[in-house]
Parts: sequence; C-alpha cells; structure tokens
Amino acid sequence: MLAVCINCWRELQLESGRCPQCGAIVDSDSASYQRLLFWALKNSQPEHRAEVCRILGLRGHKEAVSHLVEAVNDHSTCVRIAALGALGAIADESAIPVIEKVLGSESIEVQSAARRALNEIESCHNPPAIMAETRAPEIDHRAR
Repeated sequence: MLAVCINCWRELQLESGRCPQCGAIVDSDSASYQRLLFWALKNSQPEHRAEVCRILGLRGHKEAVSHLVEAVNDHSTCVRIAALGALGAIADESAIPVIEKVLGSESIEVQSAARRALNEIESCHNPPAIMAETRAPEIDHRAR
C-alpha cells in the first residue's frame, strides 16, 4: 500500500489518481496530502490513526518523526504500536529517547514494538561488522 484515501480510508496501491471507492483525488506526492496525514493522525478513529502511522513509516519521510513521536503517547494501544513500527522504519535516531521511555510501558505488546523499533534504528545506523577478510596464506616464492 502506498497511500490511503483520507475521504473513505480505502487503501490504495497507486500514488496518485482517483480513489476507486469514493472518487476522491489522491496525490500522495503533494505537500497537502502529507498535511492531511498529519491531521488524520490526531483527528480520526484509532484504527485510522494506526493506518496513517503505517503509511508514514512506509513513506519514510523524516518530517513525520515528530508526529509519530506524539502518536507513541496515544491512548490507543494499536496506534502506539503502529507509531513505534513507523519510527523503526524511518530509523531516525532522534526518536530513540522516546522509544526507550516506552520500554517501561505496562503493555507487553507496546514494549515489544519498542524493542523492534530500537533494533531497526540500531541496525540502520550500526551495520553489523563485516567478517574479517580471510587472507590467503602467504606463499614463499623462493625456490626450495
């Protein structure tokens, strides 16, 4: 899924065009679409807010981080989990302190999502060490 129609909440596989459900014009590359997503993150039903978090994570824009950080404190567990997943996908290190605070959450599901997000961020910024190159044994080229 690349976008969602903010009018009817249908998942869309296209980035731009008309929603096949309600006919609304969707231009997911526009700044106004991004603003609509941020608005919906605060002004819609929990399942829609969670969907918006998922979309923002897929889009990967750093501008979404501050909005997703706010969503980590949402009263709905599904929104909190989706926001943490999106923050992990975007992998912006500025979100680490907020994610670490959630590790003390009362919800095991939220704690698990926070651990996954931290692991994703760390793996993006600290790639695993490449195994040391195995060197071929040196050959003594002197005649024996």
